[in-house]
Amino acid sequence: MGTALLDYFVIIEDLDLFIYQLSRSQFTLFLG
Repeated sequence: MGTALLDYFVIIEDLDLFIYQLSRSQFTLFLG
């Protein structure tokens, strides 16, 4: 169970990074 929870947190972290990259690219598009 511990490893499954760890995988879950890794997925959340990747998703957070993905959303950050997406919002940042959209922000630069908006400014450009």
